[in-house]
This record gives sequence, C-alpha cells and structure tokens, in this order.
Amino acid sequence: MEVIYTTIESLTQDGRDRSLLHKLARLNVPKGSWGGRVLSEIAPVGDEIVLPKTGSGVFNATILEYLLRNIGIEALIVVGVLTDQCIDMALRDGADRGFLMICASDACSSYTETRHEDALRAQYRPVKIAATADLVLELTGKGTDADS
Repeated sequence: MEVIYTTIESLTQDGRDRSLLHKLARLNVPKGSWGGRVLSEIAPVGDEIVLPKTGSGVFNATILEYLLRNIGIEALIVVGVLTDQCIDMALRDGADRGFLMICASDACSSYTETRHEDALRAQYRPVKIAATADLVLELTGKGTDADS
C-alpha cells in the first residue's frame, strides 16, 4: 500500500504560484515554512511521497494523477482536513477521473461537526464512505463474508 501526503505549501516564498482562490483567501504557506510540513506524529517514512499543493484541489494543483497512474493505483483512501473543502474536492475529482474513491469518515474533520457531516452526506454516490476500523477489516480480509 502506498502512502502519499499532500500539504498546502506554495512553491515560492511570496506565493505568486497559488491558485486565485488561495490568493483571494489570503492563504499562503511559503515554501519551506513550518506550516507546509506534515505533522511529526504522521511524518512520512522512508521514501513516501509528499506533494505540496498550491490550490484546494489535489488533482488540479499537483501531479497526483500522473503519479497514481505510473504507480498503478486505482483506489484511494482519503483522510485529512477539511472534509467540506479539500477532502470533498479530492473525492469528487478523483471519481471523475476514474479512481475508486474511499473516504475514511472518522479520519477527516472540518471546523464543525455539522460541516463535516454535511459534506459526507452530500458526497457523490460512487464515493465509498466508511469508518477506519471497517476499512482495516476489509483491507485485511477479516471483514468479508467468507470469514463469517
């Protein structure tokens, strides 16, 4: 299983490379700054990939699709923040691009529980929404009917 991290981080110090949305929102995380790092508690191990993104949409603002196709990945489990912004966009864009998109609902968050829950309810029908424990059981083969 491949783990790929994305962070919001400009490719430049002044953020001139940011999306218009990030410019209007005055969201700039300068290249190399603390705010663009992955949290130490979940830091990448070995040669895990970290993609800085300069817009809300990971598929639009990075080379993620290119990487996934090269690696041969067809299904993604998405976690992170914010459920009603970056996560929502990743799930929808990934599904539109032909990937099986899965959201670990208890591994995402937003500013409020209401915003989080509303975003999950509004998700595309083909996007799978599941709790982390259920996904672990499914991935390990312990949650299949064959084991019953």
